[in-house]
Amino acid sequence: MNPTPPQDEQVPGDQPTPEDQQVPEDPEALEDQEGREPADEEDGAGPESLVIQAREALGAEDIEGAVELLRSAADGFLAEEDPEEAVRCLRMAVTLRRSLGDLAGAERLAADAVAVAPPSTPAAILAQAELQRTRSVTFLVVGKPLDAVEAIRLGTAAFREVGDEAAALRYLVESITLVQGAGFAEEADLLTAEAGPAAESMRDHASLGDLALIAASRAVDAGDLDAARLHAKHAREEALAGRTGPQYVAAAVAECRLAEAAGDLTEAYASLAVAWVTLGDLVGEESAQAAVEPLLLEARQRWGAEVFDEAKASYEERRRAEGPPKGRARGEAGL
Repeated sequence: MNPTPPQDEQVPGDQPTPEDQQVPEDPEALEDQEGREPADEEDGAGPESLVIQAREALGAEDIEGAVELLRSAADGFLAEEDPEEAVRCLRMAVTLRRSLGDLAGAERLAADAVAVAPPSTPAAILAQAELQRTRSVTFLVVGKPLDAVEAIRLGTAAFREVGDEAAALRYLVESITLVQGAGFAEEADLLTAEAGPAAESMRDHASLGDLALIAASRAVDAGDLDAARLHAKHAREEALAGRTGPQYVAAAVAECRLAEAAGDLTEAYASLAVAWVTLGDLVGEESAQAAVEPLLLEARQRWGAEVFDEAKASYEERRRAEGPPKGRARGEAGL
């Protein structure tokens, strides 16, 4: 199938700015340990080596094994009087333990991280935030959303106490996503009332985009597809302004699905086709294709080849009628 050159959206700035995730949830952060000098131990089981083994275990989908290796690595770092790295290992172990559904075990690890973190350090702040996040998840699971809100506020306060308002906001918005996903809309609204004004005053595009996606989800729950589409459009605009590729894709997918639900397959196709081109400016052409092409293929499978091709042709006709894009000419993108 020959691709189509959609009109791309104007991308501000010259280079993408990666998001600084203050509370990383990604176990691949294990890879950052590769830059450290390994401990000079004859048995080769220094803490740095254990972290590498944990990453290998994770790659083999042995999450339990990775957790135990990280615990051992934390003990090793403490023996080397490096509590910051010990906290880092324990926090990663907390994330993995939560992924296994062992919330009690995750909370014990998080409490250990708080106990060994040097007071008034970034490690201590992150450890406290991780502990409160784990507690909030536990409260959500057992149906105590107000207790979860209180834990989230304590985690947010850990950042605010040291004046890191940006990290506090990101932590709060991420937590709202968890509360909303657990089905506690009223409690999500309580936190959104705190996060929204802060995001606006800071012009935090990532947070504004996430809040817009949350609002889109709420509108869908209320049966208001028109409002949901407006919120998704806003999320896409904020992601573009903030140059956040993953969030841009999430917003484009939301727009596609909402247009599809409204029966507007031409617009659904356009959401992904334009995203392919615009994402190329954010993350590069190869990464853009890897992110969006599977989404177009999924749409083709859902709609059927004939209907998909009709939507594509309708989009092409509309684009030709609109004339050439105002911005620079771009290569082709879209199935």
